[in-house]
Amino acid sequence: MPAQKLTKGRLVQIIIMMMVLIAAFTYRTIIHKESSHLVCQFLQPCEVKYQDKNVQFLYQNSTNTLTVTKPEDLTIKSLKSDGSELIVTSPMRLSRDELPVTFVISNGEENAVRVDIVR
Repeated sequence: MPAQKLTKGRLVQIIIMMMVLIAAFTYRTIIHKESSHLVCQFLQPCEVKYQDKNVQFLYQNSTNTLTVTKPEDLTIKSLKSDGSELIVTSPMRLSRDELPVTFVISNGEENAVRVDIVR
């Protein structure tokens, strides 16, 4: 198949397509937020570092509870499998029957870490 001559219309189409792609890339780059997502097994200890602060999730077989230990200045919201939401206190205990549960760790700013504790 022989090469086709580059017409003014085709050149305009190429330039418009390049402008659309550059605009889309720039928009995505500007609005991009880093999102962290971590999945932990409830039988294994799980430690999350968020802005140089440690949050620990530890399931204790002896009491059948998940203990959450966190610094006081961090906010952790818990989303249970039944759809209910609660603010996590330190330390907090959840029974095995309440799993799976999702924790969202933040300090009031835009960036947050999502931790799923699954069976």
